[in-house]
Amino acid sequence: MTGKKKSTDARFLGPLEARALGLTRTGGVFVGRIGGSLIKVPGGFTQRGSGRRRFLKPMLFGGKKLWIDGDDVGGFVIGPPRSGKGASLIVPNCLLWPDSIVVLDMRGETYEATAGFRSKFSRVLRFSPADENGDTECYNPLDFVAIDPDQRDIDINSIAMALLPTPKGDAYWISDARALFAGVTSWVLENPDILDKDKNLGTVLNVVEGGDQPLREWLEEVANPELRETWISSFTYTTLARFAVMASKQFDGIYGSLAAAVRPFKNNRILRATARSTFDIRAMRRENMSLYLDFRIQQIASIGPIFNVLMVQFMDYMSRNMMKRGERRVLVLLDEFQNLGKLENALTVATVLGGYGIPCWFFVQSLRSIDNVYTREGRQALVNSARAQIFLGAQDPEDQRYVSQLLGERKEVTVDKAVSTGVTLFDRKGATMSHKTAMRPLMRPDELGSMNETRCIIKLRNQQPILGVRNFYYADKELTKRAWLQMRAPSKETSVEGVGNFEFEVPEAGPSPVSASQIISIPGAKFAANSSAVLRKPPSQLQPEQFHELPEGANETPRPGQNSDPSCTSPAPDFKSALDASALRKAGADQSIEKILTIFKSSPAKKRAAKKVRKEVTLALADE
Repeated sequence: MTGKKKSTDARFLGPLEARALGLTRTGGVFVGRIGGSLIKVPGGFTQRGSGRRRFLKPMLFGGKKLWIDGDDVGGFVIGPPRSGKGASLIVPNCLLWPDSIVVLDMRGETYEATAGFRSKFSRVLRFSPADENGDTECYNPLDFVAIDPDQRDIDINSIAMALLPTPKGDAYWISDARALFAGVTSWVLENPDILDKDKNLGTVLNVVEGGDQPLREWLEEVANPELRETWISSFTYTTLARFAVMASKQFDGIYGSLAAAVRPFKNNRILRATARSTFDIRAMRRENMSLYLDFRIQQIASIGPIFNVLMVQFMDYMSRNMMKRGERRVLVLLDEFQNLGKLENALTVATVLGGYGIPCWFFVQSLRSIDNVYTREGRQALVNSARAQIFLGAQDPEDQRYVSQLLGERKEVTVDKAVSTGVTLFDRKGATMSHKTAMRPLMRPDELGSMNETRCIIKLRNQQPILGVRNFYYADKELTKRAWLQMRAPSKETSVEGVGNFEFEVPEAGPSPVSASQIISIPGAKFAANSSAVLRKPPSQLQPEQFHELPEGANETPRPGQNSDPSCTSPAPDFKSALDASALRKAGADQSIEKILTIFKSSPAKKRAAKKVRKEVTLALADE
């Protein structure tokens, strides 16, 4: 006897099935809500952002939150403008994720809504190079170039590829422009006459723009074997030497491509924000950090290259070593990431970062927006690497067809009924019915286009889809309590509870692995030495008000028999004051014990215990 054949029809999972799959178990990345509905209840409130006064308040009723956890928790989200990508996924994850995060925040809303809560347990960093008030962290890409010459060349070339991505059209000059940038950057880092604090992109820009000397003349001087400095490495010399003897027309084309790439750095705000580094992207696994990359869409032309370099360096460092025991995961949320331009090799790295404890989530308005930057093949690789695909509606017909095909098909049975009434009294009357089975999409493209604005579709790899509810943070009671809190100094405690069911342990700052003797003029050495000791400290130890300067030698204890400084005479000890203070402490202790005895008069056992404490306090004070 055979069992019932399992249906292969596409269908939406129910709440019980989601629970059986472990999707309702708290922990990991939050992906949405199953069951329940979004309703509006009476209650006046002022809408954030627009400032409009509303008299009906949205509220989520019923349902369960959905989570995915494990090594493979990357995601891909499609949603048209104002569909709630930030309010239903990015902001909730920033309020629920217990470890480090990196957020591409295009309007600054995510920072304002979540930084206050995350500051309770995480070191909050806002990198906004074009901020009008200069309120930003600083990031110098050259600080993270390896000191080792064998690795340094690779790091410099990675920066060059991020600044000069391969264009769609004429890419003839790009490879040579990258080489010229790499050679100039390597020369700046190796030059002992340039102070360590001046080894930044601003100095590289000054050389490229011919601030002190025309670039062509400078190249001829550097390439002259008779004038070659001993500190110039073979990589720097061979890279720059060929440009010194290059034909003028060819050199002009290369120089034009390079000048266009570094032109955004001419802005004084960006130069200040990239002149030094105030945080270490390599420490995000060791320390709980929240990095917000804040920009506006009109600033993308100037800020995009900076963010490109940061993301390429971050992904490169995170993919070098596997996650170790005790290290933190880093959740990367990239909203409208295609606006930054093409991240060379970023898609390839992002597809494998999940195995290193770095889940990446990509948010886009449509598939076409990715195809314009990364081509269709690049988009397909990105989508295939995501465990979860979430759709918050689709306006583009291509997106509607893609989602409809992804959801699959189900059987649909149609019944045709024909009724014969007969012409004469003796004709046979009756009805005939025919059944036809046809396959139809679980949701047609037109149904996806008219989907309710409170609904979303969640498709997990190797699972049936889920017709969920968009979990807007402002309609969620739990998340509303955490959102829009004021930034405040972290507490001094070493553990903080309060995000879901997680407990956060702030790691103790260990001794610096780099000694003072190793801090030399090699580029980045000073920052590398300081970052391991200073930047690894938890937020509670980085507050400036907790540091108090002591006079030199204040923490030194004289050795026995050592003569003190004759210029510093200490007064004779005042024994009378010490005895008076001891008597006052004893009297205070007696009063406290009497209060305890009065409170516990009805309990002989506690009264005896209080007397015992009084005796111990008396003996302790008598020793003074």
